[in-house]
Amino acid sequence: MLKKYYLPIIITQLIVIIVCLAGLVLTTSPLLKPTGEIKVSKSEQQLLSTIKNNYLRGIPNQNKLQEFRNKGLVASLNDPYSEYITKEDQVKFDSNLNQKYFGVGIKIDKVADSVIVVDVLNGPAKEKGVLKGDILIKINEDLITQNTNLSEVISKIRGEEKTKVKLQFIRSGQSVDVELERREIRGELVTLDIDGDLAVIKISSFGENLDQKINEKAKLILDNVNIKRIAIDVRSDTGGLLGEAIDVISYFLPENSIIVKERFKEGSVNRIQEIRSKAKINSLQKYPVAIMTDRFSASASEILAAALRDNRGIKIYGEKTFGKGVVQKMFPLESGDYVKLTISEWLTPKDQAIDKIGIEPDVKSDPEKNVLEKVKAELK
Repeated sequence: MLKKYYLPIIITQLIVIIVCLAGLVLTTSPLLKPTGEIKVSKSEQQLLSTIKNNYLRGIPNQNKLQEFRNKGLVASLNDPYSEYITKEDQVKFDSNLNQKYFGVGIKIDKVADSVIVVDVLNGPAKEKGVLKGDILIKINEDLITQNTNLSEVISKIRGEEKTKVKLQFIRSGQSVDVELERREIRGELVTLDIDGDLAVIKISSFGENLDQKINEKAKLILDNVNIKRIAIDVRSDTGGLLGEAIDVISYFLPENSIIVKERFKEGSVNRIQEIRSKAKINSLQKYPVAIMTDRFSASASEILAAALRDNRGIKIYGEKTFGKGVVQKMFPLESGDYVKLTISEWLTPKDQAIDKIGIEPDVKSDPEKNVLEKVKAELK
């Protein structure tokens, strides 16, 4: 059975969200197995005793303490993409990746130590003036710190339909406060717009069944004799599933082309694995293609951009990409929770490492300008 790997965001992923990125590997990890009784060191016993005897509001129950210990263990790896995820958060994570949830309609990711809005969908946030690039610092009365888990942010913003949430942002050094009513958000993984002889494929997230949806768009393009060229828009797409990315890229490359190289560490030895393109019935190889990126294009979006440029010389328009060049894998635990761990680094077909570096566009364009107009003028 095909194993699914995360390429998140940054996010892996959020749409109010996380982005990267969902899917589970079908093996059980022995890393964190819950026990009936928490065993603590002498210093932990002293700490728990001090809290129990002095803290005004009491301490969490045993299950909650175990969850916090597990989260702390993974946090000690000091890896922004590895995290302990409860089963409840995983359900929300999957719905975010696939663009369906109850929330406020923002796509966010953690950049350095800040939670930043990377896209604003049609919904409550857009109606109240939330903008791409806003830095989220507070949810209701809870401040966001550099140690705040992205899954926790999702849980706090998401909620029951018609309930309200207060968000505080920093924009250009100024505080912006909004109160938003949650409602159902249904974004599309991919859309197709026809502009004269140009087909614009907008990919919002590399979620489940994206391959099927791209295949449907490919049929429409092939059946339209007026279409002569294609633009792929992955701006604000922070990533998703590696398997879906491979399938999508395969529509634009000859079979068996190198899409990406993964570097694993086995003991003291680095192992390189090449991932190649598949045969696609509704191939779009014959069309001239351009790719549009911005500073929030990450992970699977970067794999697509690099693979098409390295294999076909396809130009990238817009901004330098985010620079997420590592892959995560989900390990289910006996408790029903999960641990997401960074397991490999990926390289472009021409062996370029892009983690924390990003991919420079061939044609740079300010984000406030119309990148599409440049594509229309130059793509032949």
